[in-house]
Amino acid sequence: MHSQHAPDSVRIAVSFGAFTATLTALLAKQRAEEPGTAICLTEASFSEQVRGVKEGRYDLGFAVAPPSEAELQSEVLWHDEIAVAVPALSPLLEFAEITLEKAVQYPVVLWSAEHCEPLSGQVMQLLNSESPKLNVVDHAKSFELMAVLVAAGYGIGFAAKSRIDTARKLGIVMRPLAGSPNDLSTYLLRAPSAPSSFTERLIERARKLDQSVSSH
Repeated sequence: MHSQHAPDSVRIAVSFGAFTATLTALLAKQRAEEPGTAICLTEASFSEQVRGVKEGRYDLGFAVAPPSEAELQSEVLWHDEIAVAVPALSPLLEFAEITLEKAVQYPVVLWSAEHCEPLSGQVMQLLNSESPKLNVVDHAKSFELMAVLVAAGYGIGFAAKSRIDTARKLGIVMRPLAGSPNDLSTYLLRAPSAPSSFTERLIERARKLDQSVSSH
């Protein structure tokens, strides 16, 4: 992994919610199949990510929402869904699925709107569709903080199903939301100009990647 831009490199910005097992698998595959191409990975806010791709500072972006800017191209790469993170001893575990009506009756740990876009907005929109009055105990800036608060019994949280599934050791358990899945897709963002050959090959690997890695 390199932090500076090199001629044979791909500059990637990843925003909150898009750090997944599938992305890890993509980077590992890229490293194994094309070790001579440097990957310059940057963690960025959603707004900075979109701005950076638009201005040419990043070749690609991975995000859980498409950009509103018409100047950028986006495509869905991988699918997930919003699920509930509950404490390991929660009475909610008696349900195989949790209705949104039931979920909003519990204290909730939300995402910081400043640090966790676009996931924070998606979760808020989902919860507000059921109830405008929520018992919010905190606004987490990271998945780890949300998991600690949930595991300690302060409330429940909402995140990607696959992400919660991989965090059982933190003391949280995943339960899907009842009804139609609330889609949480990973989008690939890029400028409309033709990508470099290095970038194009990485895009093709991302498109072909087996999503089964996200459930392991």
